[in-house]
Amino acid sequence: GGVRPVLGTFPIARVSNGHTFFIQKLHDIVGVPPVCVHTTYQYGDGDKYAYGKRERLRDAGLWLVDPASRYTSGSYLQLTSSLARQLSPNKAE
Repeated sequence: GGVRPVLGTFPIARVSNGHTFFIQKLHDIVGVPPVCVHTTYQYGDGDKYAYGKRERLRDAGLWLVDPASRYTSGSYLQLTSSLARQLSPNKAE
């Protein structure tokens, strides 16, 4: 007797590729916490560094390498018009 491999699949909402996590947000739709996300190819990434992947992880609060000061100091643009508030992805907050 040899070792018999076991094959299975992960639920895509819990173990997502980049498109399913960042664009479709399937984990939010079905209401399950994600376990991990695989950052897939981004247009604009260079051959030496994946800028798009890093920015997507930052936007989702998953990039934990930056110091806290990156998010609390510096110059940021804030849109306060009624149209900007209406179109904001955070309008439910």
